Amino acid sequence: LGHFDRCTSALDRADTIIRRDYGEQHPEYAEVLRVRALPAFFDPASTQDGIALLRRADALLRAAYPPDHADVQRVESSQATRLRGLPPPTPPARAHRLEDVIGRLQTTLAQSRRNALPLPALHRISLVQALMERDATGDLVHARQLLEENAALLDAYPPGFTWRFLNQLLDARLALRVGDLERADAQLSGLLATLPQQQASRTLSGLLGQALVLRADLALRRGDRGQARDWLQRALAHTQSAAEATPADIERMRATLATFDRTGTIPSVN
Repeated sequence: LGHFDRCTSALDRADTIIRRDYGEQHPEYAEVLRVRALPAFFDPASTQDGIALLRRADALLRAAYPPDHADVQRVESSQATRLRGLPPPTPPARAHRLEDVIGRLQTTLAQSRRNALPLPALHRISLVQALMERDATGDLVHARQLLEENAALLDAYPPGFTWRFLNQLLDARLALRVGDLERADAQLSGLLATLPQQQASRTLSGLLGQALVLRADLALRRGDRGQARDWLQRALAHTQSAAEATPADIERMRATLATFDRTGTIPSVN
């Protein structure tokens, strides 16, 4: 929900209790480190070094458990997800890191299947994002399979679960990428009907903004430039009015609209 201050306060209490009762070398402490790394994924204001925390958690777990243990696999998944989000110094470095991330995520997913212990939905979502970015032969087909697998698993969660919406958004993005406009339309219509009804959070507000931009891209692909601009204006208005939006969020949306007005294209959609 984006309540990072509450999360930090609860973690501080858990940290004190676990260090007192178990010590900092116990695998239980690895879970504190893993959760403490999460704001580095989702909070733009975070100063945490999420990778350092996850590596420390990984070392604690591997000292206590075999490599195929569920907790080891979960931290490995988190490390790969975080690595993908780090800005690379050069395009070749980005490509190299992407191969590393995909390798980690695929290895961990294969291990979880052998153990019959499903990983969290975010693992497949991260792998889908990485495959769509790499876009090598077979990557988009694999991404579609993962999204459908995730959708089936996510049916067990409440309708308002965040990763359900993100999975649906990626499904629409992939459909646009491959030219399946009807599927993209259906997914985006569903998102735009349900997201505004959810409790406000930075994550869901951002997903709604992205859905509006994708709707603009869909209109553009159908040849309706005027409607595309209307959707972009709605995306900007939504971002400007959202209490959770940062100045950087608003500036990015303004830049998207400005680029559209100047070039007739919508940047960074795919």
